[in-house]
Formats: sequence, C-alpha cells, structure tokens
Amino acid sequence: MEELHESGQKYEIVDVSPIADYTFHAIPGSINIPLENLRGATLPFPEDTPLVLCSKTSSRAYEAYRYLTATGERELYVLEGGYLYYKKG
Repeated sequence: MEELHESGQKYEIVDVSPIADYTFHAIPGSINIPLENLRGATLPFPEDTPLVLCSKTSSRAYEAYRYLTATGERELYVLEGGYLYYKKG
C-alpha cells in the first residue's frame, strides 16, 4: 500500500472483514464489503482503479484476492498483516 500511496496512483481500500470487525478496526477511507457478500457483488469503483484488500489480520483479504483473481478482476493488492499491521505502522 505504501508503494501505491507514494506513486500518487489513485486506489481504493476494500475491507472484507465482517461488519463487527470493521466497526472497531477500520482503516480511514476504506469501504466495507464483507467477504461473504463479495460473491455476486458489483464493486462500486471504476475498473481501472487498483484495489487494496484488507481485513483484521489479512487472512480474509487473501481469500477475497483469490476469489477476485479467479473472476478476472482488476489490479489487486493485499495489505500484508491486515489492520493490525497498519495500526502499528
């Protein structure tokens, strides 16, 4: 995420945590689309916008990454370590 931020490229942060986790562990500016709601969901971003997927510890973000990659989704990144790592940084 730091590389995207430093490049000045516009990106969106999608938190795939359950709503209860998102309520307490959200990255400012992120959008919550819980992993269980991701299938069949239309992502509300232009297709050329890279997405940074995150969750509390990043395990759900990796699941979302695998799913979205299999569906031919756009440029995707996973926030390593999730929100807990982001918070420490």
